[in-house]
Amino acid sequence: MPTLAVLPSRGAARAGVLAAATALFAVALAGPASAHVTVSPTAVSKKGVSRLTFQVPNESPTAGTVSVRLTLPLDTPVTFAMPAAKPGWTAAIGEKDLDKPLNVGGYEVTKTVHTVTWTAAPGTRLEPSTFTLFEVLLGELPQNTDRILLPITQTYDDGKVVDWADPPLPDGGEPNSPAPVLTLTDGGAEHDAHAAPAAAQQTAAETPWLAVSALVVGALALGLSIGNLLARRRKTG
Repeated sequence: MPTLAVLPSRGAARAGVLAAATALFAVALAGPASAHVTVSPTAVSKKGVSRLTFQVPNESPTAGTVSVRLTLPLDTPVTFAMPAAKPGWTAAIGEKDLDKPLNVGGYEVTKTVHTVTWTAAPGTRLEPSTFTLFEVLLGELPQNTDRILLPITQTYDDGKVVDWADPPLPDGGEPNSPAPVLTLTDGGAEHDAHAAPAAAQQTAAETPWLAVSALVVGALALGLSIGNLLARRRKTG
């Protein structure tokens, strides 16, 4: 006689799905309890203009973020900045005079971009336990270094200020409030202003909760499919 595959009962299928979902959510909760400000991409060419996206989380359970300031290094000047329009927020560029003028593309540059500040309009804020993206075009990037820190100052509407300004630790560990680090390469335009936005470049490793969510949804869908199959078998049996 031919051997028939034995399907689990509906109760067993549901129990298996719930166990899988519970295990997956446990993995998600075991991850980092807080997020940090990050920049994407993490490496760009020194040549031309680069498009950078800063992911800023609101870690307060009650207060909202109302100001985000990017500070650019003065010892490795950046001569051009253009923030992307963001509904509900205004952007302002702060400049500093250079001690020694720079020659950029045949033009003499006497000022450097020092800050880019995004300020929420009245009635607007980054709500608690959410994140948002701030985009800016920067160039020319420094030619005399292979890495720059991009500190972010985050101000909440309860007066709290968080400085994401700590450099990487000597042993390679992560400090309490790490500054985004941008690696500068001698490559071409693959990382320039025409590059895809950071949200499209993030991987499951960078945002593990997306992968976990996809697995949970897949597990639930599998359970429903098995349940429907069992129901059809019982009706036709």
